[in-house]
Amino acid sequence: IANNPLKWWLMYCDKSLMRVQEPLDSPLLDGTDIFWRGVGSTGLIDPADLGPDRRIVSMRISRRIPAALLPQVVADCLKGANAGYIYASTFFSPGEHALYNALVASGAPMIKLQTSKIGWGYRPVGSEPELFAAGRLLILAPMLAPATPSTRPELLDANRHAASIAHACPGGKAIYAVPGKGGIEYRQI
Repeated sequence: IANNPLKWWLMYCDKSLMRVQEPLDSPLLDGTDIFWRGVGSTGLIDPADLGPDRRIVSMRISRRIPAALLPQVVADCLKGANAGYIYASTFFSPGEHALYNALVASGAPMIKLQTSKIGWGYRPVGSEPELFAAGRLLILAPMLAPATPSTRPELLDANRHAASIAHACPGGKAIYAVPGKGGIEYRQI
């Protein structure tokens, strides 16, 4: 209810941010066999809008990382966001969900990949209207994905798409945070 005025403004005054867009065309997206649909700030995948200081980083955070170490991973990622990284993730695991909340609170932009389809009647939830209005969120979905609850293989596939987007961005990286000896290890994938 609190976001209804903002939702109304987005729907009737700035439809570009709330409108489901298809097909999304970007050199960062694998268009081989995938029809991409998205909602939000498509400038986050436009190399011309990214500029030289912005890089897309695909971020996976292992579920095996102890909860006590997740704040360290989130803090490390926020340093990256302050340096210009735009994180792309499913934001599904507990650590990725904590990162999403921290990115929302910090004002950083992000790209959220879904395994389920984005329907034409898509309605934003939670903080999404504010993030759309600020140009800080793009939600992407490959339209060959089923509209059923996500399975582990579908989430892993979405993570591969996030890594592909990051690798297509000049200077982009794909990182997987896993438990390591005495703490956390960041692996480039």
